[in-house]
Amino acid sequence: MLSSSISPAEFSALWTTVENLLSAGRWHDAEVTLRSAADSTGAPEIRLSLGTQYAERGHWNRAIQEWTQVIDTAQAAGRRDLLAAVYHNLSAIYRDLGDFELARRFQQRSLMWQDDCGPEDLLHLANDALAAGSYELAEMMLEAVEDVDDREIWPGTIEATQGLLCGLRGELRPAIRHLKQAYRTHLAQQNFAFAARDLVNLAEFLQQADRLRAAERCLAKAAEHFRVAGETGWQQRATGRLMRLRRVRSLLETPAAWN
Repeated sequence: MLSSSISPAEFSALWTTVENLLSAGRWHDAEVTLRSAADSTGAPEIRLSLGTQYAERGHWNRAIQEWTQVIDTAQAAGRRDLLAAVYHNLSAIYRDLGDFELARRFQQRSLMWQDDCGPEDLLHLANDALAAGSYELAEMMLEAVEDVDDREIWPGTIEATQGLLCGLRGELRPAIRHLKQAYRTHLAQQNFAFAARDLVNLAEFLQQADRLRAAERCLAKAAEHFRVAGETGWQQRATGRLMRLRRVRSLLETPAAWN
């Protein structure tokens, strides 16, 4: 069944119900509601949303399974918008998993199905370039983002990417400054997932600067932000890094004669 089986008004009403369930902490009920609607209507928009919810909770395989079905339906229906969205989401998953080459490929596929390249796509490409060590290309992408008309929407993400660029070059002070500003911006927007990622990156560069206690505070706060955002997979990662960092600091602070 094609995506025309659900109207924008019906989808909006469904999503309001799902958001209310999620706000009440009823993830299982939200999952059942989305899956029931996806199966009964065949609407790929709903299955796309279900996959996104799985991805945000670290259920990568389930997310990919849902999105694979969306690709099949969208290709049959000629839905360029859905194909662009699915490939964009797949690139985000593999970027989180550290497979930057696969992330870059999916990002490029997403761009193939879009009429233009928006600032978010440019930022993702900049981050992929950073992961590949192509710093000059990353800078070019950042400059392109700053030139787009709606650049005021993206100040936090631009700051975060600039911070990563500086940090990967070993320029720790400007890296920390950019990431702190990115965090403040994302927190003011109540974008807790992005704010948490800023803190995770900030913790890495603070650790490199031998500011271990500050890095621990960042990771503890990041874990809490991930919890609020419902990203349990990332919450566990941040907590794991925090525990490892505490063990490292404990060893460093232990007199050598006691070892």
